[in-house]
Amino acid sequence: MSHACPIRGCEREARDGHVMCFECWALVPKVLQATIWRLWREGRPAEGHREAVENAINQVNARVASKRSAPA
Repeated sequence: MSHACPIRGCEREARDGHVMCFECWALVPKVLQATIWRLWREGRPAEGHREAVENAINQVNARVASKRSAPA
C-alpha cells in the first residue's frame, strides 16, 4: 500500500509507514532523518515525532519552492 507524498508538487507515492517518497526524503537533512527514526523507534511514535515530521515536510517544501523560483 502507499499514500501520496505530502510534498507540494510531488506526484510520487510514499510507501505506507514512510513519511514521504524516497526522492523527497533524500532532501531532509540527515540529522532530522535520524531524529524522526529515533523518535519512531522509541514509542511508535514518541512525543515529538509529529513535530519532527512536520518540520521535515516544511523544510522540503521550502527547498522545493526555492528551487522552482530560482533563475535558470
